[in-house]
Amino acid sequence: MSGPATIQRRSIWTCTCGRKVPTSVDQCRCGNARPAEPPAPEPTASLGGAADFFENKAVEQAASPEAKSDGGLFGPKSMAQIAGVVLLVGLYFGSRYFNKWRVSRSTRAELVSALTSSLGADGAEKAADLYHEQCFEQTYAIGWGRRGAGSKFDAEKYVQCVAKLARR
Repeated sequence: MSGPATIQRRSIWTCTCGRKVPTSVDQCRCGNARPAEPPAPEPTASLGGAADFFENKAVEQAASPEAKSDGGLFGPKSMAQIAGVVLLVGLYFGSRYFNKWRVSRSTRAELVSALTSSLGADGAEKAADLYHEQCFEQTYAIGWGRRGAGSKFDAEKYVQCVAKLARR
């Protein structure tokens, strides 16, 4: 700790020879005179004793090279935040992907059995596979509510969509 504020607070001063001399003495044993004190700074709003100490520590830490080695974008804190966001996005789209097959399984089975009479067994399966993705996206909506409670699948519109596309 050095500087004008620390000279005024201390009860000693350090001579150029290295000796510590009380502020009441103006000359060291070696003969050197006490250095002139810079003018006192104008009183401004101050944080007070302990707050000044912590403010000075924060400035010292910010200036130290150790404080700058937090890792930046790939530091531990930011990596944890990025991992959290990736996890949430993965859960959302993973849930949507698996619900796609769970929700439409029975409807798709009914669709294949209905198309079997007009297209045959292989043709009905191919038509359901070919148009499933497109029609499912139009008829399935997932909300932000609880799992299962927020999703909506319109089976009737799904069957109409696949049947309409299969007729083309």
